[in-house]
Amino acid sequence: RRRGNRGNESHGPCGCKPTNSSPSIATPRFARLQHVSPSVLDGEPVPFASFPWPRESGAHAHTSTPPACQAPKTVPVADVLYQAGRRDHTIILTGGVRTPSDALVGPFAVAALRTVHVDVVFMGVHGIDPKTGFTTPNLLEAETDRALVEAGRHLVVLADHTKWGTIGISSFARLDQADVLISDVGLSPEAQAELRAHVRELVLVAPA
Repeated sequence: RRRGNRGNESHGPCGCKPTNSSPSIATPRFARLQHVSPSVLDGEPVPFASFPWPRESGAHAHTSTPPACQAPKTVPVADVLYQAGRRDHTIILTGGVRTPSDALVGPFAVAALRTVHVDVVFMGVHGIDPKTGFTTPNLLEAETDRALVEAGRHLVVLADHTKWGTIGISSFARLDQADVLISDVGLSPEAQAELRAHVRELVLVAPA
């Protein structure tokens, strides 16, 4: 099964600056997905700034959770994962051309992603629209995002309500390719109805 979505911009734990228009929506739902392995992480700053990354504080910390392999698409996200200090986690950067939002995109990234298979792809998006689906303002990033979607069995998209109605220059996935879409309670009733008709599961959370 293939599904898909992605990203925007931000300096908190992931080297991004969260804004008032981008509420923290990652924590509630990600608790049950933290230890999925392997996984690919898109470069959207808001989701990863608010993700409750597990940190190892002692010799026996987190010994009850399984080892994980994570392949982030950006340098800041890779740094967050590395600094978390999980010795049982393997962090792999895909490589490629670095964008202004620190994502690694282009032919090298796409070639690397086509050789891996992961359980879950976590993605942020630039825009969501019923006709254009999930979009990005960067053509190279769109190509890389398509490869990300194809690499995973499940797609989890994080997008606050401000993404609804925004259209980037290139689409990388349809709405029905998302297994789970996590947004906030600011999403209009009309947008909620449209999304529930396409994505497998819509989760709305209150801003932290």
